[in-house]
Amino acid sequence: MEAGFKYLAQASLSLFIAYANEDSMILTLLMKHLSPLVRSELITLYTDQASTTSIPHERELHLSTADLILLLVSPDFMASEYLYDI
Repeated sequence: MEAGFKYLAQASLSLFIAYANEDSMILTLLMKHLSPLVRSELITLYTDQASTTSIPHERELHLSTADLILLLVSPDFMASEYLYDI
């Protein structure tokens, strides 16, 4: 290591992604693009499936503690009563 440079440990950011089930292919593509950041432990991904099978307390925990929240906004997302209610 060169003099004057310090190694800074980077904390992993948690990223919560909410999307409509109809947009699962877009989510898959996005996750491929984000995989280098996940692999290098710069981010931790959590996703929310827009269905009633999601475990509410886990979803709420990840949503309330996420550093970043990404909404995959689409016509299906906007039309989803479930996502509107959440």
